[in-house]
Amino acid sequence: SLAEFVPLGTGGNVSALYIEGEPFSPERPIDESSQVSHDTVSTDYFQSLGIPLVYGRDFNERDNESSPGVIIVNETLARRMSPEGNAVGKRLRTDSMGDYLEVVGVVRDIKYKSVSEAPLYFAYRPLGQRYRPAMTVHLRAVGDPASAIAQLRSAVKALDPNLPLTDVKTMEEHMRLPLAPAKLFVSLTGSFAMLTVLLAAIGLYGVMAYLVSTRTHEIGIRMALGAQTSGIRRLILRQGMT
Repeated sequence: SLAEFVPLGTGGNVSALYIEGEPFSPERPIDESSQVSHDTVSTDYFQSLGIPLVYGRDFNERDNESSPGVIIVNETLARRMSPEGNAVGKRLRTDSMGDYLEVVGVVRDIKYKSVSEAPLYFAYRPLGQRYRPAMTVHLRAVGDPASAIAQLRSAVKALDPNLPLTDVKTMEEHMRLPLAPAKLFVSLTGSFAMLTVLLAAIGLYGVMAYLVSTRTHEIGIRMALGAQTSGIRRLILRQGMT
């Protein structure tokens, strides 16, 4: 399938949000509640990325320039448009002068811009009604993704030898950059935890060494009365572990 942008990638479209039936004020604040992010996708996009459809239908070949404008929204935006979350049949627009678009489907929320983002309003436009000159191919493969990439290059070359195919990567490779801050945080946290354990062990050793040195006479008396070295060692270790 095709999409203008890749989730958790760079770029994106953000427009003003106009919901049919909601009062509009030109002086309303420009924040997340008055904006909607959106992407342009082809048919079967949600199936390719494994995004479940909650209500309504997916885009199809009938969603073209000659048919009424349609749009698919995520759950967060659907709850804004309808209290029960089923916004199918509701209408919105992303342009104050444009036509209203009818919601034909509701899909699950995903992470769009960063893994730590709060839920945001997001919508999808069909490629048949909103042509974009540059699109990204999303390929769902079975088995080794590297072999699928090779097949994809061969297929594109067969269609047009001069058609460039750039920035080809697996989703795992794509996720390295968005997940880098989280991995760095985990690494730093683990390093500090290990350092803390080391400092605690050194401190405990110092305390026990001092306590043992103050009990030299006691230990000597115990051994004079028949205590074995192993028994003394167990006594000290047991008290240190406690």
